[in-house]
Amino acid sequence: MSAQGQELQRQGLERPGLQLQAQVARSDFVLDVHIAQPRGRVLAIVGPNGSGKSSLLQVVAGLVSSAQGIVVVDGDTWMNEDTFTSAEKRSVGMVFQDYLLFPHLSVQENISFGLRSRGSSRAHARATTADWLGRFGIAHLAERKPRQLSGGQSQRVALARALVTQPAVLLLDEPLAALDAQTRVSVRAEMRSHLSQFCGVTLLVTHDPIEAMVLADDICVLDQGSVVQCGTVADVTRHPATEYVAKLMGLNLVSGIATAGTVALDSGGQLVTTNSDLTGAVLATLRPSAIAVHRQPPQSSARNAWEGVIRDMEHLGDRVRLDMEARPSVVVDVTSQSVVELGLQPGQQVWLSVKATEIDVFKAHDEA
Repeated sequence: MSAQGQELQRQGLERPGLQLQAQVARSDFVLDVHIAQPRGRVLAIVGPNGSGKSSLLQVVAGLVSSAQGIVVVDGDTWMNEDTFTSAEKRSVGMVFQDYLLFPHLSVQENISFGLRSRGSSRAHARATTADWLGRFGIAHLAERKPRQLSGGQSQRVALARALVTQPAVLLLDEPLAALDAQTRVSVRAEMRSHLSQFCGVTLLVTHDPIEAMVLADDICVLDQGSVVQCGTVADVTRHPATEYVAKLMGLNLVSGIATAGTVALDSGGQLVTTNSDLTGAVLATLRPSAIAVHRQPPQSSARNAWEGVIRDMEHLGDRVRLDMEARPSVVVDVTSQSVVELGLQPGQQVWLSVKATEIDVFKAHDEA
């Protein structure tokens, strides 16, 4: 173990996995993050464009020589004020958005490239590559060139190439973004299976919260180069620290004062909840899909109902998102069929309802 790793261990900070304290300063942007991630878990890095997601991966990969801070992996120091391990000497596997397969090499040669470049014999590289071709179900593609592959096949080859060297850290930069919607669903399930068997640290950059929730164990939200919130997928989804995080995770977040099973909202209005034991300042989350839309005052069993006006409508694949001006103002997801049946359009006044059991309430000072 390096001296820096021993020092982190002495301070009680070191554990198997990744310890990252990094700063990257550019003319109009500063990345300043501190992340600790254990082995065997997938950390999704999410945030808007320009928040520093890809820059963070580049620091870990050693592609940003101007970065300052500490990168320690399993006690081995890759970067500190006295040390900088070059990219080719770091135990890192990486999958890019466009995969970047070598066009002149076959599938088999693409996967074995990392082994050969690290000094493996031709026989060992071939045998190991054959094993990974079998794991990914692409042995029949071994002699094909990248131009002969579908998007899903290319993604499998890229992931196999990244894992074949058994890296300490796996970096995934928008790995499913180039796939069509139908292929993405099946490949995402396969990727989750492969990641669950990887014993190193996985950092996944994605703009898609669904992808993060399916593939990751933990989520780190970045905004303007800083960490807004980190935690398990369940914690961040249930207890978003800010309205920004809630919206990023596809949730509505409201605040208010809880008393005897109700929340008097800061924005006006009231919600009936099932968390009758909570009192004082609270935050509440409502899933857009849990809110129902009605043309008339609802006669359902839902204990929360309020009026609102449709400000805007946006088509999102198989659903339509309604931006509502109401108390509370929320976004609501409905099916295209519901839009037609209810005759919904911007500027229209409607009723909204949500069951008390669909509202998750937590203390405002809780940390995810």
